[in-house]
Amino acid sequence: MSEYANTEAPWQEVAGPESAPPGVARAPVQDAPPIFDIDRYRDDFAEDLNQGTDFRVVPIPGVLTDAGKPATATVPVSWSDSRKKQQAARLQRWMDAQQRLGQRLAAGSAAELQRELEELTEEGRQYVEQLHTIPSTEEDATSYTYESYSRPLDDLDRDRHRAESSWTRRVEALNARLAAFEARRELGSYEIARQVLMRHPAAAQAARDTLFGDQEIELGPELEVPEIEPLEMNQLVHRSQKMVDQREKVRRFLYDRDTIRTDGTPVDLDTYPAFRDRI
Repeated sequence: MSEYANTEAPWQEVAGPESAPPGVARAPVQDAPPIFDIDRYRDDFAEDLNQGTDFRVVPIPGVLTDAGKPATATVPVSWSDSRKKQQAARLQRWMDAQQRLGQRLAAGSAAELQRELEELTEEGRQYVEQLHTIPSTEEDATSYTYESYSRPLDDLDRDRHRAESSWTRRVEALNARLAAFEARRELGSYEIARQVLMRHPAAAQAARDTLFGDQEIELGPELEVPEIEPLEMNQLVHRSQKMVDQREKVRRFLYDRDTIRTDGTPVDLDTYPAFRDRI
């Protein structure tokens, strides 16, 4: 099985140092490289390449063991130049495979983030459209009472901004995920694959077996990880908030107007010019 195919196997997360039981000292991660680390596999293979030596067990002519069997010895055998070139090319191809794995992982994350971005952007457009149906000036709102004006504004702004799972909170969470995604992208595709494989022992072991084995290393497709631009979504946050703020002024006007009417206080038409057609 190719390295690329091996990484498709089910993955199982490995508990990190934060999973230590209460009262048990956490081992410092920096003291030793993780066991399931493709950097470690790469370095081990490169060391073998630099040494350029195999060790073979050969019989010793005319010598028997105490059990009467032919005695053997382990002797070093240097690699030929063609073998060294072959192994160097294998290491490079294996690293290319890890890089393309990282591209595939990043592209998958990007697709998920893009889908969520499009959904949140469309939701923001709908809030702006709904806000347009609520009058934004005192003159246009004179037919409303404080209560009839507040009801649709409160319902909309609860879902948009004030609820526990409101749109703006989900936008904020997505922006945080996008920032983390961009930080990972800056590390490079190989490092993305490395960090993921360290958390998935079966896939990491499969990658090691491929490197040190003799089967052909197949390369997956080279993928372009798209840029994700949340500009419109974030503009909709600011635009909708500005629209809500304007309508809060109208709401305050209606509250003051209705309170004055309830108290029977004469209306000052200079202060409330919109009342001229209401009195």
